[in-house]
Amino acid sequence: MMVATQAEEGCMEYVFSADPLLPGCLRVFEQWENEDALRAHFQSPHMAEFQSVMGGFGVTDASVQRYDGAIPVNLL
Repeated sequence: MMVATQAEEGCMEYVFSADPLLPGCLRVFEQWENEDALRAHFQSPHMAEFQSVMGGFGVTDASVQRYDGAIPVNLL
């Protein structure tokens, strides 16, 4: 999923990570150039397959937090 999504036009970042403090919690960080690229991602064949597979893993909860705005500045 990561490889296919990172190859999509407009994908700037797309990463899965297991939360080491919350067993069973998978976090997805993604950054898109624009809303059209994100919409196209949701319509991709690999997204449909991913959603189907995730249903078989017993996913019991999901939450989405969206942030729009300027890219953070590295202060270090």
